[in-house]
Amino acid sequence: MNLMHEDIKITDEIYAPLISNEEQLRISRLSDSKPDRVENSLESMVRSLSNNDLSAVMRIIAEKLVI
Repeated sequence: MNLMHEDIKITDEIYAPLISNEEQLRISRLSDSKPDRVENSLESMVRSLSNNDLSAVMRIIAEKLVI
């Protein structure tokens, strides 16, 4: 996009940093506004499982995904 500058290089030098800064700002805002999450019953149940139970669940899930 050449915004009526004589050379595209001028456009890039002026507007490229703005785009970069805007992206940085948007990304930084993502971490600032974390939505409140309500833990559902499945998540709660999974969190209560032992490592052995989690391992068994992962095997079951892997088998189901392959099918």
